[in-house]
Amino acid sequence: MVEKLTQHFGKRDPPATVRRKLGELRQGREVSAEFAEEVRRLITLAYPGVDLQLQDQLATDVFLKGLRNQKVAYEVMNRDPCSLIEAQKFVRICEDPITTSCRVQTPRYVTADQFTALMDEMKTLVHRVKNLQLQGEHLQSTCSEHQHSKAAMQLSVPSECAPIPQAQIVEQLAHILNVVNQGTLGGSV
Repeated sequence: MVEKLTQHFGKRDPPATVRRKLGELRQGREVSAEFAEEVRRLITLAYPGVDLQLQDQLATDVFLKGLRNQKVAYEVMNRDPCSLIEAQKFVRICEDPITTSCRVQTPRYVTADQFTALMDEMKTLVHRVKNLQLQGEHLQSTCSEHQHSKAAMQLSVPSECAPIPQAQIVEQLAHILNVVNQGTLGGSV
């Protein structure tokens, strides 16, 4: 009968043995959610009768220590999750290739020469924007002349005479600045 019960319910290791397993536990091929559930199960077996909040904190520590990607674990530890569920949420965010908000950013520094070059590029960009604004104003005045003559002559206004929204100019400038910053800072710092 003992044999049948053991087959049905399985043999349980004593809590001390389970605690040793927890100390050596590492994430294998399973996803982080499955690994977290295994940690939670083993914590319950290793610390029976211990306060659930303490079990959750122990599970969080074991989960982060055993994660396969220790860089992600470090980033999550820096956020100081208060529960295993919160730690799992941070891990999902950090493992998502689209999300970069979790990544620890190392500061970038520029030399005086690089700063001077950036300022020169900025002045050039400001000059280009002013020229674009002047061209836009000229184009708009030309278009308004076409519109006045259209009313008189019943002609169609060319589509290139549509006014250029200022937001579009600002957006293009921001894109140019972003490209310049990435190109200058990314390669030579």
